[in-house]
Amino acid sequence: MQQRCDTMNTVVSVVIAAFNASDTLSVAIESALNQQGCAVELLIVDDCSSDDTLAIASKYAQRDCRVRVFQTPRNAGPSTARNLAFYAARGEWLTVLDADDWFSPNRLATLLSTAEQRGLDMIMDSYYLVAPDQQTEYASRFTGLCPNGSEMDVSLADFVGLGLGSSKPMIKTAFLRQHNLKFDTRIRCGEDLLLYSQVLLAGATCQFLNHPMYFRTELADSLSRKDRVQSLSEIVSVFELLETNVSVDDSERHADVLNAISCRKQVTQDALAAAKWKRWLANPAKTKMPSLRNVLELTRHMCFRKSRYAICTL
Repeated sequence: MQQRCDTMNTVVSVVIAAFNASDTLSVAIESALNQQGCAVELLIVDDCSSDDTLAIASKYAQRDCRVRVFQTPRNAGPSTARNLAFYAARGEWLTVLDADDWFSPNRLATLLSTAEQRGLDMIMDSYYLVAPDQQTEYASRFTGLCPNGSEMDVSLADFVGLGLGSSKPMIKTAFLRQHNLKFDTRIRCGEDLLLYSQVLLAGATCQFLNHPMYFRTELADSLSRKDRVQSLSEIVSVFELLETNVSVDDSERHADVLNAISCRKQVTQDALAAAKWKRWLANPAKTKMPSLRNVLELTRHMCFRKSRYAICTL
């Protein structure tokens, strides 16, 4: 049943950047439109897909006035696509939903209630990991950071040090626009980490709610869908860029943040070493063998992966 567009005063703008996502997009869309307890607008940006992504999105827009569809002029990556939606968003709050993920029915209302009660600029939650094509959770992330159902304040040092960059926070639209914050279009992996860190660096008040309400599709035997040499190398570069931004702002005042960045960068470099060895083992004839100096990094990654990434097996 179609919901009226103006049934509630507070609106959350949900942004989906989609590229060749025809197999999963409908699930993501339905989870956003079926949110209970708050009014939602859904902005879908097709990044010049070659499949039926645009047709699927347009079909939903034709029958539900809450859905708005855009298309990038050329394939430019998720940052460009999301920024297009950010500019067009009408909601008081903004949040991102990946095209192969989905929300639990009460996610946005729960986050919104806590954020408004606490007077926050940004709020994030724990999430479930789901194996592709199964839609059943096999693990969760960040559920061990604090008691179930409780909240904790999150500083920039906390956000970086605890590895919360993979979360999907809800942020006040006015705060983003006031500080002219958006995704860096030069970055295709780690763009979330950089933007949300910049939001906190700009002084946003933020809390983490330990209530997993986001379902993230991810392979059970990998750190993430993007655990590849190139993507992890890009994330290392993001940490270096963030390091520069923090130092320019005030390195003495942000000593704890710089320490957190240094620690998390090492964690990512260890994962990168593991990715290089995995790539070589898969094709030793065509891939250069990683340096034996990377063995220590590989060992650290294998031993501490679950604790470093706050992975809790269900």
